[in-house]
Amino acid sequence: MIVVVGESLIDIVVDENGRSTKAPGGSPLNVAVGLGRLGVSTLLLTQLGNDDYAEQILEHLRDSNVAVMAAPTRSGRTSTAHAKVDAAGDASYTFDVSWDLPEQDLPRCNAVHIGSLGALVEPGRSSVLELVDEATAHNHLLCYDINLREVFVGDPETTWRDVIAMADKCAIVRLSEADAALLRPDMPVEKLCRVLLGGEKTQVVVLSRGAAGASVFGADFEVSAEPREVKLVDTIGAGDAFSAGLLAMLDEARLLDARRLPTDERTWGTLLAGAVEIASLTCERLGANPPTRAEVSQDFKRHVAHVRKH
Repeated sequence: MIVVVGESLIDIVVDENGRSTKAPGGSPLNVAVGLGRLGVSTLLLTQLGNDDYAEQILEHLRDSNVAVMAAPTRSGRTSTAHAKVDAAGDASYTFDVSWDLPEQDLPRCNAVHIGSLGALVEPGRSSVLELVDEATAHNHLLCYDINLREVFVGDPETTWRDVIAMADKCAIVRLSEADAALLRPDMPVEKLCRVLLGGEKTQVVVLSRGAAGASVFGADFEVSAEPREVKLVDTIGAGDAFSAGLLAMLDEARLLDARRLPTDERTWGTLLAGAVEIASLTCERLGANPPTRAEVSQDFKRHVAHVRKH
């Protein structure tokens, strides 16, 4: 099982023509949904209000085969994000978010995925750090998706210290080029990835490059994968679908273990190609709507088979 930790919210999406839709979102929730749809046993630790939005989120998680444990919000309201999509399909966000974790011991699992606001916003961040330490004590693989939002980046140096403190504890660290621009705008992105790779527990750094695909940086290698031509609808949830695809393939190949992560360029190139395809499919749909295992079955099996051969 993979435990995903972080915020759940309702995305209120306004397109370039002013039309609005409301759908469950939040980066960790999207990753959990992506994993569940790919057939991975998944538990989401999150926070929800006591309102219709919470019911909408719970139904969405049930439909995607994701178990959930949720702390209540103090206000009773479920968090929301307002996303405005431009003509290029890219989204900008404003948020009404509260965040804390349910009080409980970490369930038995293979890996823990943390990220986005859940790893940055207090009081939940402190609880996440405690859970990360518990996961480390039990030798669980930890994956951290930095996934910053500019509105939550106050003092840049404080944000940098907070990100580094979390990244140091995680075997897999993922960021986007947009994250890199917020974290260290004057540092070349490849250099930033190498800095993150110097973390105490970090084995690989995964960089999402948008339309250019993605790259993985390891101790002695760097490998990239480019997407096919995509019929773009929007990019909402594409990075989360990528993360889910990467973790699902590692899980299927029985490599979701900090002591067994691949260390070679060829294996990571195969994993990247599969994850990029899953992200591409998501870009061809409205909103955060990752594919199911049935929709990617042949490609998924082929990539996992290649990984096992390596």
